[in-house]
Amino acid sequence: KRAIQWVALANPDDEVDAGGDGAEPSEGLTLFDSRHDVEVTLIDGATLTGAILHSSPADKPRVIDYLNRPGRFVRLWTPRAQYLINKRHVARVREVG
Repeated sequence: KRAIQWVALANPDDEVDAGGDGAEPSEGLTLFDSRHDVEVTLIDGATLTGAILHSSPADKPRVIDYLNRPGRFVRLWTPRAQYLINKRHVARVREVG
């Protein structure tokens, strides 16, 4: 499990983009309180760009608060897939947009 860098789950054809192209989010995506458009740089230099969607307490709305939560993976929504990214392989997360 530690060696896995990321896993991609393809979005169904009828799923609406959560990657910031201006499309309205699907009903499922509206369940989250916060959206952060980010670029994730992995330790091997690869980058993934998309949105981190999450719900958190009002006193912890920042991306860093989400990244510091317990758990091995962070979820990144892109136009084509949802990525589960192993936190051990993340070098940098930068908000974009």
